[in-house]
Amino acid sequence: MEKEPVTPGRIFSDLLEDNEPQAMAWVKGGSGAPYLSGLVKFYETPYGGVLVEAELFGLPDTAGAGSSELYNMNIDTDIRGNESIPALLSSQGYAWMSFYGKRLTIPDILGGTVAVSRRADNPSGQPSGQKEEPVGNGVIRLTGSKSGSERIRRGR
Repeated sequence: MEKEPVTPGRIFSDLLEDNEPQAMAWVKGGSGAPYLSGLVKFYETPYGGVLVEAELFGLPDTAGAGSSELYNMNIDTDIRGNESIPALLSSQGYAWMSFYGKRLTIPDILGGTVAVSRRADNPSGQPSGQKEEPVGNGVIRLTGSKSGSERIRRGR
C-alpha cells in the first residue's frame, strides 16, 4: 500500500488537528453585533508564514432565516499595517475558514488587532464605495505554545 504524499495541505491539516496555536485573538462584537464571539488562531508553518484559522459565531446576518453574508477580516499591526485576508462567508451567523499567509509572521502580528466588518459590496459583488460597517475585533496575543512546525507529524 502506497503512503500518502506529504503536501502543504496535509501539513496544514495536521497543524490544525494536532497542535496548539502560537497566537490567538478572541473576537468580540460591538454594539451592532452584541452576540458576536469567536477565536482566530495563528500557527507557524515549516514554510514560513502563518496558517490562520477563524471560527466566529453570532455574526449579524440581516437577510433573514437561512441567509449568508460576506464579511471582511483584517489584521492591523504597527509593523505591517493593515493586512487584508480572504472574506468570511457567514451562514446563519456562523463562519469558519482557514488560509495560509506567506507574508505574516507571529512576531509581526502580536499585539495587533483582528477586525471584522460587514462588506459594503453591492449585489453584483463590486465595491459600492460605501464605508464598511465594523462588527467586532480582538487583540492578537501569544499563547505560550512552541512552534507548531517543530511538532508536525509527517505521516500517519
